Amino acid sequence: MVQITARLVMVNTGEIVASAQGMGTSKRAGTSLAGVGGGSGGGGGGMFDSHSSNFANTLIGEATNTAVTEVATKLKTGGDKLPARKAEYSGLVADVSGNTLILNIGAKAGVAIGDKVEIHRAVRTIKDPATQKVLKTVTSKIGDATVTEVDSDSATVTFAGSGPAKVGDTAKTP
Repeated sequence: MVQITARLVMVNTGEIVASAQGMGTSKRAGTSLAGVGGGSGGGGGGMFDSHSSNFANTLIGEATNTAVTEVATKLKTGGDKLPARKAEYSGLVADVSGNTLILNIGAKAGVAIGDKVEIHRAVRTIKDPATQKVLKTVTSKIGDATVTEVDSDSATVTFAGSGPAKVGDTAKTP
């Protein structure tokens, strides 16, 4: 008999988000786990190589395959309960051509085809009166966009909004 336990762990938090256990036994009778016998030279009794091409045909190989299949099935059926990973990012509109915008962020920032982003425009900048350092920029949402193409450093989006987008507008996840 072979027993396998698998855990899916969120790498950024260490939280275990799913766990499954599978058990497998061979359907064949026999006492040789490896399925190989030793000759008079005593060369192979009880020895096996899990990387061998015939491992799946051994009793332990058959049991392992059954256990792994059970674990995979349990993890697959429980997959809809896993928390969805949602990338958060923001960038700037680098180019405007009608309702097609090019953003200055791409796959490196987590942007993926199909993502929805909001396009915002700065309406007011608040500065510290003593240092003139920008404390906050107040923005107003002017529309939404859907990512249609992505490369490592940029993304193409289709924009729909109340007015035209401009170079320098902010794009961010909702």
